[in-house]
Amino acid sequence: MATIENALIYLMNAISGLTALNGGRTWDTKMPDNPVFPATTLQAIGRLPQHTMSDRDSLGIKTYQIQHWGDDKEVVIGMAEAVRQQLDGFSGTVQVSGAGVPIGILVGITAAEGVYDIVINGILLQNELDLYDDDTRVFHRLQQFKVMFQEN
Repeated sequence: MATIENALIYLMNAISGLTALNGGRTWDTKMPDNPVFPATTLQAIGRLPQHTMSDRDSLGIKTYQIQHWGDDKEVVIGMAEAVRQQLDGFSGTVQVSGAGVPIGILVGITAAEGVYDIVINGILLQNELDLYDDDTRVFHRLQQFKVMFQEN
């Protein structure tokens, strides 16, 4: 089944400024063992359930951390800036196959059978933090985004 995470990974992989710097190494939740840097990870860190007086609302609100990792601080900053420019304020529909494979960004197109429209009401940058790990000698910038979307 298609998820909001599939849609977010698609959106990040569509950011040419990010992929030019991280080589398309964008991972959901964790990097593989012995990762190649620079790289980017996406992780959900919170969910705020929405309710009406009679039922659960269809609006989903999740908080995500997008973390950019690398041994060159300027590259890490460049990746974060590319993501900020494209995702902060984004709203739209991302089409994802039933297998979770993103297909594209749509406007007013009905999904085909086995294809899901992930409707994103808004993505808002909430915070950024620069970090450095002495043990691995890796810089990383953490970006925290609030993502509002339509749940099925």
